[in-house]
Amino acid sequence: MKKALAALTLTACLLGATASQAELRMEVIFKDTAYGALTGALVGGAAMVFTSKPGDHWMYLAYGGAAGAIAGALYGVYESTTAVAEYDQGTLYLAMPTIRTVREGPRGFTSSADLLRVDF
Repeated sequence: MKKALAALTLTACLLGATASQAELRMEVIFKDTAYGALTGALVGGAAMVFTSKPGDHWMYLAYGGAAGAIAGALYGVYESTTAVAEYDQGTLYLAMPTIRTVREGPRGFTSSADLLRVDF
């Protein structure tokens, strides 16, 4: 029973992120998504200008905005990934690490997770 309680306590410590951390991460992801959408719409608008009939290609704005939003969201998720232990401005945060899987060759995969992250 003691082992189960210890395992449950350790799991709760590793999985538990404070509400302010979660809000900060979601804010980063949302801002990066919005900036990506705006940038993509601008690029789509620039591409639309160089067509023979720009008035017939308004979908370039939508495609550019959608592609930019997806790219911004992916960057925001990458930017807000955590390690098991993260030391930031004198505070130690414990969380579940983000596991990354990379394909190596035609049949091989490699998985990795950050154990410690320190921002300078």
